[in-house]
Amino acid sequence: MPLVTNNVGDAVEAPSDTETQYSEGAQRAIPVAPGALKHDAGKAPVYQGFLAYFPRAIMEVAQVSAFGKEKYNAEYSDKGFMQLASERYADAGVRHLLDEVIEGTVINKGDGGVRHDAQVAWDALARLEIRLKEEEEAN
Repeated sequence: MPLVTNNVGDAVEAPSDTETQYSEGAQRAIPVAPGALKHDAGKAPVYQGFLAYFPRAIMEVAQVSAFGKEKYNAEYSDKGFMQLASERYADAGVRHLLDEVIEGTVINKGDGGVRHDAQVAWDALARLEIRLKEEEEAN
């Protein structure tokens, strides 16, 4: 039997029911009702293309968010970082890369014990979010 990818990214055997059709999306084929098509082409593979690739890294970046929330006495609903220029996050990311090399450790002992590389990733995501929002608002 042929293998297809289900909606959570697992390879499964295709049903033997010859009436069942499969959509040929950009990332996966999903069994659908007989005679129906599901079109996933062009949709971002948020789970398969991001979360499933980087679960440990995402958890580390979330730890940076938790540390920043405490350090800056902020709430998760407070998007104050959006008020800062994206260049600020480029600078911060580069500083964390340099600190990792200079200190000879990935752990940022002077800043809550979170990982420098996770701080670099957080800064990169913040910079990207700011730029995407600016582009949306300009259009």
